[in-house]
Formats: sequence, structure tokens, C-alpha cells
Amino acid sequence: MGRVPALVALLALLLLLAVGQAVRYPWWLSCRLSSKVAGQGWVFNEDFALDIDWEKITNMKDYYAAALAAAPVVRLAKWNDKIWLHRWFGRMGIPGPEVTFASNGSPTVSHILPGSGEFCAKPSHMSESQGVVVAKNWRLRKAVRLDYVGGSARERFKHLVAGAEISPTEVDRVMAAMFATRPTWEDKPTQAVPRGVVVEKLRPSDAEFKVFVALGKAIHYYLPSGGEMNCSSLALAEHVATLAGVDFVRVDIFEDQEGALRVSEFTWNPFPTFQLHALDPVFARTVGKWHRERQRAGRAGLHSAGRSSTASA
Repeated sequence: MGRVPALVALLALLLLLAVGQAVRYPWWLSCRLSSKVAGQGWVFNEDFALDIDWEKITNMKDYYAAALAAAPVVRLAKWNDKIWLHRWFGRMGIPGPEVTFASNGSPTVSHILPGSGEFCAKPSHMSESQGVVVAKNWRLRKAVRLDYVGGSARERFKHLVAGAEISPTEVDRVMAAMFATRPTWEDKPTQAVPRGVVVEKLRPSDAEFKVFVALGKAIHYYLPSGGEMNCSSLALAEHVATLAGVDFVRVDIFEDQEGALRVSEFTWNPFPTFQLHALDPVFARTVGKWHRERQRAGRAGLHSAGRSSTASA
């Protein structure tokens, strides 16, 4: 009888190891993720430092909620600003969206729209794809989303559905409405982003590779629209996260007309979707552990400094 409990314990241990491996390398992923805790050359950027108690952060949902409440507006607003990020991408040599126009001064874009009617016009200070106009041959490739904005704007532009015709004047009206709107559903740094508009070249498709990076190493990815993953996007996402010095970020990547990879979005506090709950153990042993140790070291340093000060007195 003594062998049965031992066998059960061994099977349980093997199952736990298998589950842990599945979290690190889920069966649905086609690109292998690194098992390293942190990326080479990654150095934390204090822009992303949050005044929260990391001892209480046990999962990604806790982190998301705490970050929303404690996000430093001045340091983080720029990382949510599409115009600032476009310029930062350029300085860092990162292939970003092919921007043809960007302005914080006026919402008017009709003078810059191509005659072919192929473009993507968007407010640079919004999130959740609100007010984004994607057109081909002056017809909307998808509906203009205003579900978060609501109010009179949603009613005024409810005719802008997929396939509908849109004129340069109508694009100006949408951008003007967004120019006068703040993303009140978002965190304080996003709400503090200067209002603006951006026009980009039309992408071949809406397909994106969404890569989650912790301490400079990719820990998960997914493709919302399905399809085959370009594994090179993992390296690009890690490169971007390392240059930014961000502890946890989702980097969205797409392929342009020539098949080259480009970064479309940089989201420092991505919403923990249902499928990411399985990553809680990975998040805890990377981002969570790193911050807990950093916080403990800081407290120990303050305590030591306090004792030295008392002794000197």
C-alpha cells in the first residue's frame, strides 16, 4: 500500500511539470519562447516605475488594477501618445507605422489624404480604436468605432459602417469630433495625452501579431485574426521593449506591403484577457519577483540609512 501514495505523488509532480511547461510553451504556439527571466541588455526605465506594493501583486489582473490607480501621469503620458511614439520609433531606428501626417494643432487631414482614397486616419490620443477611419477607394474597410465615445458622436456617425462611402470632408468631421473628446474610460496618463491626429498608409490587412514582453523577453503572443505567426516578430518586440526599458508591455506588430515587420502599438499596461490568466505564474516569477526584490532592497537601504543617521547623531 505504501507504493500507491508514492506513485500518486510522482504522477502529480509530473503533471505539475507538464502544466508549467505548457504555460511556458503552450501547444497552440508555433514559435518557441525563451526560458530566460530577463533579456540581455534590458535595463529598467524609471518612467515605468509605479508606486504600488508589489508584495500584494499576485497575478496580472492585480497588476492591471494597481497600475491604473498608481500610474504616474507626467512620466507615462508620452508612452501612450501615438505622435510621440512615432518620433521615438524614428530616433531609435524602430520600423513603425508609415505615417504621412501628424499634428497636435489641427484635426484637419483632408488636404493630405491620397487621391486613391487608401489611408488610415486616427486620433493620436485615443484608445480602443475609437474614431479610426480605414478606407480603400474611399470606402470604409471597417466600421468607425465610437462605442466607448458614445453620446452625440456615435449617433452622428452611425452611418459609417463597413463598405460605406466616405469623403475627405467626412473624415475631417470625424477627426474634429475626436479632437474634442477625451478617453475618459482610460487611465490618467492616457487621458493626459495631447490631442492630435495621425494619417498612415493603408496596411495590406488588419492582421497583427500581439506579443507580450516581460523584462525584455517575450512570454506570450497571439493572433486575434488567426493565421500563421511570423516568429521574427518576437525578436522585434523584445528589441522595442529593451530600448524602452519597460518591465511589461504588449507590442503589436504587422507586415507591410513588402512583408517587412513594423510596430503598430506599444501598450505598457495591457488588459489581462482571459487567455492570459494562464500566464500568471510566468508574470509572478519575472515581473513580480523582479519588482518585489527591487522594492525590498530599497526598503532595506532606507532602513540602513536611517540607522546610520541615528548612530551619527
